[in-house]
Amino acid sequence: MITKMKGSVTIYLSIILVCILTLVSVVSESARVNVIQAESKNFTVMAGESVLAGYAKQILNDYGILLVWENQPVEEQVKTLVQANINLADLEGEGTNFMNTDLEEVVANSKQYVTENGGTAFVNQILNYMTYGGAIEAVSTLIGEMDKMENHQEYELGSGDAIDVVDEKDDKVQELVKDVYAEIDSLKKTERLDTLSGEAQEYRQQMKEAQSTSSEVFKESVSGFHDTSKKIEVLLDKKEKRIEKAMSTIEKYVKEKEQILEKTGYTFEGRDSVEDNRIVLKNVKDKIEENKKLSVLKLSGKSKEDRNTFALYVSNINNISMQLKTLKSNGTVTKKDEENKSLYKKAKALLTDGVLSLVTDDVSKLSANTISHSGLPSEKENKKENALIKTMENKALMALYASSMFGNYTKEKPETALKYEMEYILNGKDNDKDNLLGTVERLTGMRNILNAVYLLTDTQKMSLIRTTALSAATALAMPFLEPIIQAVLIEAWALAEAVSDVRALLRGKKVAVIKTKASWHTDLKSLSASENDYDQKGLTYLNYCQIMMLAGDYHDIVFRIMDLMQLNIQKRYQPSFQMAHCVASVDITAVYRIKPMFTALPWCVAAFSNDRQAYRYEVSYQNQY
Repeated sequence: MITKMKGSVTIYLSIILVCILTLVSVVSESARVNVIQAESKNFTVMAGESVLAGYAKQILNDYGILLVWENQPVEEQVKTLVQANINLADLEGEGTNFMNTDLEEVVANSKQYVTENGGTAFVNQILNYMTYGGAIEAVSTLIGEMDKMENHQEYELGSGDAIDVVDEKDDKVQELVKDVYAEIDSLKKTERLDTLSGEAQEYRQQMKEAQSTSSEVFKESVSGFHDTSKKIEVLLDKKEKRIEKAMSTIEKYVKEKEQILEKTGYTFEGRDSVEDNRIVLKNVKDKIEENKKLSVLKLSGKSKEDRNTFALYVSNINNISMQLKTLKSNGTVTKKDEENKSLYKKAKALLTDGVLSLVTDDVSKLSANTISHSGLPSEKENKKENALIKTMENKALMALYASSMFGNYTKEKPETALKYEMEYILNGKDNDKDNLLGTVERLTGMRNILNAVYLLTDTQKMSLIRTTALSAATALAMPFLEPIIQAVLIEAWALAEAVSDVRALLRGKKVAVIKTKASWHTDLKSLSASENDYDQKGLTYLNYCQIMMLAGDYHDIVFRIMDLMQLNIQKRYQPSFQMAHCVASVDITAVYRIKPMFTALPWCVAAFSNDRQAYRYEVSYQNQY
């Protein structure tokens, strides 16, 4: 009996001991797993932080932007660093510590590359950089200058199209005008008609003085009147044919004139001399037809009605002669008219020729640097809209950032792929010369409009333009071109001033946004840039580039900034560098497996994990610059 009791106590104590040992093992294992999970989380965070700490310092130093160049995938870098930390726990050999942990895998849930989502991460860093850099006041100033320009750009230049239309019709219209005036000059010669009219009047007077209609004097007078009338009719027939030819040519001229005015959109108030002549010629032709209907050759002159008809006939001839004398010929073209005609031709040439050679001293000295667009961010991006650059304030911050980091024609940066970097941001061409040309043309166009707006407000200059336009139209024998020539002169003079402005800007001087009499530098007669010094009031070339950036496509601008960064980093440091491989934020998950140590029994393992061989768990890490 005692033996049985001892056995029961032994079994009882054994069960108690097993339970206690199991409890201790489970508690120990749980504590161990918690410690390992905490350590693993630290390993993951340290690895992630280490990866982000490995930013491309050249980009930070040169452009103030934090980016990880992913020459090796981020998840692989994290995995390597985590495994290194795990390995450090086994200093005396595998299995000699309580971790007994394996890193199963590292998965990248997401990585934000700077070229994705319209460059949002990239733009965000630039905006933060500029905001903390104290650029807010500069933003307000830049936007203010932009608004000032927009408020003064109401004038629309359209003389370029008008020039094309006029040039297309110019030779034809001038030939028509020449033909019209050739006929007019002939029709104005009425000496012979006046002589015959005088003879007819003398014969009519003799009829009147004759004592009897049967007298020889009367008969001779009627015969003389008839003979003279025949000569008059022959002469008038010739005149009539010339009139018909002239009127037909005038009709063609009028149609061409109407087409020119319709296509150009300009109007010409009143009639020109050619159309005035058409009215006179129509009246003369009607009088000639009226005289034909009088049939004076069939009249004997014996009745009072016949003699009255003779009188009407002579009166009509005198009226015809008088009206022919009122026809307007081309007139005398003065030397001044010819000079103004030449000025108009020069103005047209100025508007159609390139401006780069006009604003730079020596085109051959311009940078010849070129790049390849292949592999650049602007060629790879997906055109996704970026909400960060919709506001004018953010656009201004981007413009100020670009102008502080990149060079331009007036101030180049060292060791750059392109010398004219701001010009590339504005135009995106693959060579410096084309980028400068595009910038100069846009800048000249901007100044052209602003200068034209000022010209329209300067009564003295506008009076000179109107006088010159009328004189040139007279020399061209096309008076209806006066409003077109006036528009051409306005734009050409404004353009000449704009060329002068851009030349000054490229030389490092300043140009006021809105002109005044004192700041106007060109002359209408020469249409050439003045050598007068510009005062140091206004905006610089760089300021104008910033304003043009504000008006540009900011999606293109963002990616062209990335282009320049990539090209310059490749040139200065690393030829294989790619902005498209740069990461600005990461979201990763590390998967760990912990081998059981104190509770290796399957039911214990199952209680902690669905993997019967190990405890499996995940650690996430997210961060961004």
